[in-house]
Amino acid sequence: MKIELWADFVCPYCMVGKKRLDEALLVFEHRDEVEVVCRSFELYPGRPDYAGQSLADVLNEVENMTPEKVRRILHKTAQLGHEVGLSFALDDVKPTNTHDAHRLCHFARTVGHEEGLIHRIYEAYFLNGKVISDPDILLELAEQAGLDRAAAESVLSDPSAYRDEVVKDQAEAYEINFPVVPHFLISRNHHLSAVPTLDDLLGVLRQAWQEESRS
Repeated sequence: MKIELWADFVCPYCMVGKKRLDEALLVFEHRDEVEVVCRSFELYPGRPDYAGQSLADVLNEVENMTPEKVRRILHKTAQLGHEVGLSFALDDVKPTNTHDAHRLCHFARTVGHEEGLIHRIYEAYFLNGKVISDPDILLELAEQAGLDRAAAESVLSDPSAYRDEVVKDQAEAYEINFPVVPHFLISRNHHLSAVPTLDDLLGVLRQAWQEESRS
């Protein structure tokens, strides 16, 4: 059974959604027969690299939120993180472009290290205040995830490397036209957007498994 997850590294709800999926698979009875495919989604395609803005600045300027609404959103986000054991350092987040991070993850998938790299990119951005568009940061994370540094550097230095894969994922997202990320597509049939509860996610996984078993 295939689970596809569209997400972006600068979206805290996406990190929570990925953590929730990991939790669900720990208790899902058929987890050994599940394939998880992480799809690229850029919330802000073409966004410049980090230039000193805070997350609050971006929410205020890009999303046109008032300072009071920004405070409420950040507080709610921190609470959601705590529910899954994440201590977001939201004041230290450095908003930036994620295109290269997505390209590198597509490469990591080909050598079996995508899961570890995704985990480290999220942690670097939301927990450790790193600039995840910085090639040196990405190379450090790639090495930690088990990738060959020279191979990863070759990917990052070639803007065309794995670009088509990122673009294809984004195009499919627009075709599906889901409202928000994270977005889960299970067995190409069941859709879940935003962060589902553990029970809701498990319920859909079990329903999809039963349907596949009968087909």
